[in-house]
Amino acid sequence: MTAGVPQGDVLSPTLFLIVGNDYPEPTRNNSQKNFAMQYADDFTQIIISKFNTTITQACRDQHKNNVEEEIRKQNDFERRWKIKTNVNKFTIINIGFFIAPTIVINNTPIPYVTHTKL
Repeated sequence: MTAGVPQGDVLSPTLFLIVGNDYPEPTRNNSQKNFAMQYADDFTQIIISKFNTTITQACRDQHKNNVEEEIRKQNDFERRWKIKTNVNKFTIINIGFFIAPTIVINNTPIPYVTHTKL
């Protein structure tokens, strides 16, 4: 093993808590309130973009930028700790009335779904 924590080892949960404690703080400001949740070695991000007006292309672009910024922070964390994410486990649930932008991570488009397992 060159990075990460040993799979199934009795110390792995404790070691991962030490590593995961460095996970980047989600962005929170007037237009977005983001959350990150962790269960063992799985992370879930909730990205909320708030719009007070009619949804325009500029709003969609801002939402895409919000999502991409959170993904960039996660990728930086993974690069720093030499963790490899399984992009095939990524899903997006769009809750809202606008057409959500296509999100691509490592040349893999992330599918939109109506439900998922955390």
